[in-house]
Amino acid sequence: IRGMLGHLVDRDSLARDLVEERYAFLTDARYDMARIDIPVLWIPGEHDHWVDASEVEDIMSVEAEAPREIVGIPTGHNLRNSDDAAEAFRMIAEYCADLVGLDSDAVAPSRESVLEVLARERERVYRPIDTKTVTGYWYSYLLGTEGESEGYDFYGNLTEFRDFISREVTLLDPRPGQMIADMGCGTGLLTAARLNRVIELKNASSGEGATKIVATDLIPEALKRTREKCGFLLAPEGADYDGPDVLRMGALSVHFTAANLEPAPSLPLRDFIAHRQLPIIFLKGRMDGLMDSVVDTWQKENSSELAAFLRGDNVVLPPGVPEAERAREIHRASRRIIEGTEVGDVAPEAAGSYDAVVASLFISYILNQDYLLYQFHRMLKPGGTILVSSMRPDSDVSKIFTGYIDQMETGVADGSHRAAAKAMLNEAAGLFELEEEGYFRFYTEEELHTVLSDAGFRDVRVERSLGTPAQAYIATGIAVENPPQPWEKYV
Repeated sequence: IRGMLGHLVDRDSLARDLVEERYAFLTDARYDMARIDIPVLWIPGEHDHWVDASEVEDIMSVEAEAPREIVGIPTGHNLRNSDDAAEAFRMIAEYCADLVGLDSDAVAPSRESVLEVLARERERVYRPIDTKTVTGYWYSYLLGTEGESEGYDFYGNLTEFRDFISREVTLLDPRPGQMIADMGCGTGLLTAARLNRVIELKNASSGEGATKIVATDLIPEALKRTREKCGFLLAPEGADYDGPDVLRMGALSVHFTAANLEPAPSLPLRDFIAHRQLPIIFLKGRMDGLMDSVVDTWQKENSSELAAFLRGDNVVLPPGVPEAERAREIHRASRRIIEGTEVGDVAPEAAGSYDAVVASLFISYILNQDYLLYQFHRMLKPGGTILVSSMRPDSDVSKIFTGYIDQMETGVADGSHRAAAKAMLNEAAGLFELEEEGYFRFYTEEELHTVLSDAGFRDVRVERSLGTPAQAYIATGIAVENPPQPWEKYV
């Protein structure tokens, strides 16, 4: 039993079923296609490198009684919740309508409506995820679970990923004398690349002030790998450890901090209590276990009494309110906040003193990303730089991975990483599946621009990166003196 694209699979049973059920060979597919006596439309993704286009053409060329049509679209393998997915499904609906003689144009749903449907489906099969499970997931993703797995560090073997990291460093433009925070640093691939740039610039100049880099992650073992990478870079420079969590070389220091960067769950409720003009819909998608459908229903009630009850006021829950027990739970949580027994986040250390804050491929995994960006904004000096990045919706790394396998087979890349490549692909598939289920959110180019703009950053710019076609977006922005708080856009 081995991992395969995010699932445990009994490979012996799989191989037996493929052969017995005639799924194993191209000849089987040709035989089945010849027996299908209705029209067939095959829509391959032009950037899908898990599927061989020549095999598709071969199968579809088999003589049959009904028409066969191939329509390629500029997508990868996965079509789930992106605009490309909506357009593909619109095309399919229109094709089916034509088959039955319907004279109507299909309409592609908006991405927000698709995400809404996914949220409803997730609620239907909701299972709470505790902190231990989350920590365990990120441990296996970053460090690997199989014997030959390299974990997240494997991505450092991929040319496209190295180019992505290099571009983030260039956009950040780190300089000696700066104070830089790397939030959600993982195993330190970006941290090390940025440190290397600082070392190069430091050796080429003189008279700069103190340089401080702070690397933070949830998983201490991942942080250990970050520390090892930075130690390797600084060893020739004569660096020493100042305790277990600080690496120092003259005026340059690198600090390593294990911390959960998820904003305190009570923060949105705290704001809901403090700012009574906020509508109930403000709570939507902000509290684990509070279903979007429930908040939508409460909002439709349009009841000032219900809003007061949810805020912890000493009032009675109005009769007939849907999900009354959930309302009582929020009322009790609000009372704990009012009475001072529920502790929220405090201001970040050294607020207003960082020159740059980086969150590479990180904010997609945070429930209240606007609160996290607000905290990052407070950490920055006015004029400081924020850099965040996200995988694109329906990202597809098939071209990147198959290209790397081709490089190994031709001797361009080190063939000893083959097992690690398979292991990391399995971990990545699990990540993409969680995004499909709605636990994570990958951002479009426009969405990433919006989240930074809403957080008050100016001169926001977004660019595409990570392969061709690009599978990720990188956004930068400039901090202002008094950033808006997350609740302000709702009033």
